[in-house]
Amino acid sequence: MFGGVDMAGWATRLFGGNSKRDQSPRRRARPTCEGLEGRQLLAASLAQPNDVLVSAGTGYQLALDGSGTTSAQTYTVTSSNPKIAATVAQGQFFTIGVTHTAANANDVSFSGTMVLQMFQDLTPVTVQRISSLINQGFYLQPTAQNDPNTGMPFPSKNWHRIASGFPGSTDYIVQGGSVNGDGTGSVNQPGFPFANEIVPQLSFNGTGQLAMANAGGTMTNDSQFFITTGQPSFLTGNYTIFGQLVSGMDIVDKMTQVATTGNPKTTPVSPILFTVASLSDTNSNGVIHIDATKAAAGDSTTLTITATDTSGNKVTRTMNAYVPGDTGAVRLLNDVLIATPLPRRHRGRNDIKINEFQGNIYAVVNGVADKTLVADSALMRVVAYGSKTSDTITVSPDVFADATLDGGHGGFNRLTAGGGQTRIHGWFGFNVMKGGPERDFLIGRKGRVKFVHSPGHDLYFIGEPRSTILYKHHKAVAPFGMVVSVPATNTALHKAGRSSHKRTV
Repeated sequence: MFGGVDMAGWATRLFGGNSKRDQSPRRRARPTCEGLEGRQLLAASLAQPNDVLVSAGTGYQLALDGSGTTSAQTYTVTSSNPKIAATVAQGQFFTIGVTHTAANANDVSFSGTMVLQMFQDLTPVTVQRISSLINQGFYLQPTAQNDPNTGMPFPSKNWHRIASGFPGSTDYIVQGGSVNGDGTGSVNQPGFPFANEIVPQLSFNGTGQLAMANAGGTMTNDSQFFITTGQPSFLTGNYTIFGQLVSGMDIVDKMTQVATTGNPKTTPVSPILFTVASLSDTNSNGVIHIDATKAAAGDSTTLTITATDTSGNKVTRTMNAYVPGDTGAVRLLNDVLIATPLPRRHRGRNDIKINEFQGNIYAVVNGVADKTLVADSALMRVVAYGSKTSDTITVSPDVFADATLDGGHGGFNRLTAGGGQTRIHGWFGFNVMKGGPERDFLIGRKGRVKFVHSPGHDLYFIGEPRSTILYKHHKAVAPFGMVVSVPATNTALHKAGRSSHKRTV
């Protein structure tokens, strides 16, 4: 019983559960297929990319995760908007192996590999120079100067600089590959040093970007490079970006955790050494160049990306790239992000999406990403209200702020919670509601609402409006209805929930 309500009875009526049928011996005796153990069919693989924000006049390098297959893969991409171009990066894959032994109890030991695709298509001179060093075995040769701890040369080139502040205190660059092992020295070969290759669509606005270190001039690139963990936009235009990490970000993160010394404290106490430096033509992962240099604020595109493995198997994903603009429908009130489209006078729909990108929360209203961004850590609540039309309001699962969602004042509305606790209202029109993983509160009008089963322990309220309100006495009469608590751990409700979206309460 819950508040005088027979919960089991209401659950059966809401979701059609039938425990006797589910426990039938005859049902259990039906033949089933036995799963194959330790076997995997070959198939193309491409993890679903997240939507991205790209500032007008710049670009973005989208790493593609094809790690679900061991096969090499090729990629194709199309863009629905010619103002935002998209191409598949062309260039070899640079595999870097590293190892580090802890210097003390406050240090970490690790070893592993990183793979980066180099941009032969956009920065050919830089790629040619670094490729020549890789093919010579330069990064696996001893340093020209001695390790101050041992008095002997490092057995291979090392990562001599682990520096924070790019751009925040928890964002780093990891830098290595110097001739002497301490950030000094020059390659004594024709073609070194060499000039920057600055490309407008290559900006420091992602993570895992591979770039050349230099001495502050346009002709000072040599053997050193760095990888980013943040988005140090202040470096844009001064350093050549020539590749993108496609696997091994966990190794980069471990590199940022080593014990350091010096003034400033950027030198590893125990060296991080190169163990592998090699090139290959193929990989299961890849990179897409998104070029918004000809786009304007408010533009967007849908990218269709296809991965093809060596056997010809294909898998296709779609995602969106937005150039933020002013929708006129989004504002920030202290620590609350509010999205409320203006009412539409004609028949139509509103579409509101609350998304996350690089730790920031933003709203997409009717296909336009609003320029209002708020850090996830600084956001208390999201409020998204529909207008006098049909509305679809969706909060991404990776948005963990609490939310309040309200459907339009008519038409057909779909409202979906994200990763935080959510209150969903749908009193007017017809509403389909779905909670998220938290204990959400879904409130709708009897006969005009559908509740879609979710993994959370949700509370449903099915209300009936009173039609006998005495307006001349200004006497408000509260609606009444039925409260139903739906636990996610209830097996019968989980089974019944498969078809709950087809049932009208």
